[in-house]
Amino acid sequence: MTHQIYHAKTTHTRFHPIKHFLKYNVLYFGLNLKTVSEAKKLCFSINSFNIFSINENDYLEKSSLNLYDKTKQFLSKHSKLNDIDDIFLVTMPRYFNWAFNPLSIYYIYKKKQFIGAIAEVTNTYKDRHVYILENPKKISETLYEFNTQKVFHVSPFFNEIGSYKFHLSDIKESLNFHINYKDNNQKLL
Repeated sequence: MTHQIYHAKTTHTRFHPIKHFLKYNVLYFGLNLKTVSEAKKLCFSINSFNIFSINENDYLEKSSLNLYDKTKQFLSKHSKLNDIDDIFLVTMPRYFNWAFNPLSIYYIYKKKQFIGAIAEVTNTYKDRHVYILENPKKISETLYEFNTQKVFHVSPFFNEIGSYKFHLSDIKESLNFHINYKDNNQKLL
């Protein structure tokens, strides 16, 4: 799979305690981590300043490994996802070295099949948490569902309780992801 640029819309609807809705345009880069080192172009670079860039130390744990090897090592330590063939990262790049990247998703493939993901969440305080999404439930031809407990502070409106339901498309088909947050069976986001 080749590298992609996605012009996307982010929508955010909070249902409780105060109903709120916002929508904004975002630019995501889709990077095949096996070949990302070859993606260096006039306006894009890795680990150096440019109009658009990624710094490999912005992702997962700090390491001297490249992002592909670092992700595989991270998964081997923290998950049951192994024998991985491909990792495709959807992320917001740095713009002139300025970073705002609340969510990065690593799509994990084994024998060309989508088998799981990593959702790396960054809050406004620059704290990060990694949710490993295993055991996908296929809910349509290209959409998968993952469930996980919420354990990370993101919003001043919510505590670290409840659960997330991630819906991710197979990135090789289309880019579509949404996240629902519930506590005590009440949909909050």
